[in-house]
Amino acid sequence: MKNYTYIILASLAASTLLLACQKAEEPGQITDDPKPSEGFSYTLALNADSFSDRIAAADEVGIYIPSVGQLKATVDVKENIRTLTFSTEKELTEQVSVFVPASANVSEEGAVSMEIPSRQKSSDKDMPAVSAPVSVKDGAATLLSLGAYIDFNIASTMAESAKLQSVTFSSETAMAGSFEISLPVVDPSLDVTLALNALESKSVTVEMDSDQILGATAVAVRMLIAPGTYSGTVTVNTDKGSYEYTSVNVTAQRAGTESVEITLSDPLVTYSVDTSVPYNILETAEGTTVASNTWIISKADYVNKTNFAANFTDETIGSYFSLVEDENVVLLGGYVEKGKPDYGYTSIAVLVYDRESAEHPGCKEAEILSTNIAASLEWNGYTSNPGSAWYNPQSGEIVIENCAGHLGWGYDFSWNRTYAPADDLTLAASSVTLKEGAVKEVEITWSNGSCTAETDNEAVATVEVSDKVLSVTGVAAGNATVTVKDEKGKTAQLGVTVTAASTGSDGIPTDIKYDITLLEGDTAYSSSYKPTFADREIKGIWLCSRADYFAQTENSSPFYSAKDPWVNSIYFNYRTDDDVIIAAAGYIGGDGTTNYAYLAIGFQLTSETVTEGEFAGCKVVNVLDSVISGADAPAYDGHNLDWFHSVGYDSESGTGYYNPQDKTITIVNVGGKKENKVINFHRKLSPQE
Repeated sequence: MKNYTYIILASLAASTLLLACQKAEEPGQITDDPKPSEGFSYTLALNADSFSDRIAAADEVGIYIPSVGQLKATVDVKENIRTLTFSTEKELTEQVSVFVPASANVSEEGAVSMEIPSRQKSSDKDMPAVSAPVSVKDGAATLLSLGAYIDFNIASTMAESAKLQSVTFSSETAMAGSFEISLPVVDPSLDVTLALNALESKSVTVEMDSDQILGATAVAVRMLIAPGTYSGTVTVNTDKGSYEYTSVNVTAQRAGTESVEITLSDPLVTYSVDTSVPYNILETAEGTTVASNTWIISKADYVNKTNFAANFTDETIGSYFSLVEDENVVLLGGYVEKGKPDYGYTSIAVLVYDRESAEHPGCKEAEILSTNIAASLEWNGYTSNPGSAWYNPQSGEIVIENCAGHLGWGYDFSWNRTYAPADDLTLAASSVTLKEGAVKEVEITWSNGSCTAETDNEAVATVEVSDKVLSVTGVAAGNATVTVKDEKGKTAQLGVTVTAASTGSDGIPTDIKYDITLLEGDTAYSSSYKPTFADREIKGIWLCSRADYFAQTENSSPFYSAKDPWVNSIYFNYRTDDDVIIAAAGYIGGDGTTNYAYLAIGFQLTSETVTEGEFAGCKVVNVLDSVISGADAPAYDGHNLDWFHSVGYDSESGTGYYNPQDKTITIVNVGGKKENKVINFHRKLSPQE
């Protein structure tokens, strides 16, 4: 488990470690005529204010003599005065060096191999140190410390006691490992020791070798590292779990001690929000509804494809969820335009914790991880300033305040919203229009359990309910109202208009779907790709007339939900005839999907009938614009539409034919340009069976 807690770092000054080396007055006195069998004995005294505070009685210190090699001296302590004595077979006329620990290996050339271990015991106390070469006859020596200490002071406020097992510090740069230093050339006046450049380990672990129970009184854990400045992560392991602290910054001086204060607390446990119901988005201050019956989704929903996961199809959703580990992370609908929230890159990411909010009694604490996930994905120009949030488990409401940032296409935002569960019965449409004998299906987008439905005029329309779908059948021309009721007694109504059956002389129907067959010479599947016979057919596209669009009929809804929906509005505003039609039969993407907006086709049926040839009996269709955003749109209502003419998109007019008998539409070789690439439309639209 992880516990992200701020750490207070405190520095402790360390005393300078000095060693004075003196020849003993009596024991080390060299006689005029020594006996070879007795040898020569030398005693060095360590100053009380030097490195001696690290050395206890019976400890050993290493001695290096060029002509003799490596020796060991045992420390003696009397009245706080530390001395060490060693013997040689001949009188010394050369300089000697002192080093700690005594177990370090010294080569014949005087290179001492030392180590700052990456794994240490809490009882370890040896700090690598060396002296400058010093004469034992007149001598004063300075011991040069090669390491630094960090004291991790570990306390705990957790309800359950825990036994400390180890502490690990992992940094971005190496701070431990083996190295060498040449004793004959040590210079104590240097502020740094270049020998430490051989370090290779970026982490150090101190293991406890005695039981330490964590509580209010801190347990000090001393770690030996190389001097330097480090940034990294501290992991505290106990018998109850592992706790990680990030953004730990330490500057450790040579021979000094730096303190890091860490307090363990009960870890935050995340809380699962109810994502099985739709939500309304309310403006927090006014309480007005921004959007109705929207969705939220957790990472668990996305991975397991549960609840409303099917509505989150934008590829950025998967990219964001791959960055977060907790399955309770929830995405809320983001930027709202015309009452429709965005379920893609502007979605808001929230994590709720199972801990009461101090500022909002009765509510759970929540964290806004990202005000728009594009910022977390490091999209250029997108920024996130989280603000605050909380969750009310009684009402199910998620409240966000000052959720701010910038969307890369030029929009600064600051959202204050409440996401409140909506238990109203809702339908995918409020009204439908259909012909006599035709059947229209309307989805029940949300209900409390199963539903029943009845019509107030069965002579006009009948209705059946199956698996949250209403099937409305037109009986005779007229109007009817269908009332739907769920298990909570919530109701919703659907207005039904039934028109007389077509005699075959009506205009192009826009209340049905069409299939597209790409004919020879059609290049709109791709500007550089000619489709094969295997992929010439596109299924289930819509037509939308100007009258449909402004009446917001059911068949026009795909045009409202398409990318850049304002393009359709602009086009229908300057094309003033109600029978002007936009067809999704325009440019078809490489994935086989049609375009409902700026690359759609605009056309209009005429009264002219062809009398002979291939299209005899058909009515002429004027293709007004092969690429509607490339059209030469005039200004209307004071709006200058120069910006509407997409650069590199050119529109051409042309001819098509409508067959009143089978309701097919054939567009004959109409050209255009997409991003300055020539495209051609030659296709047949047939009513879907």
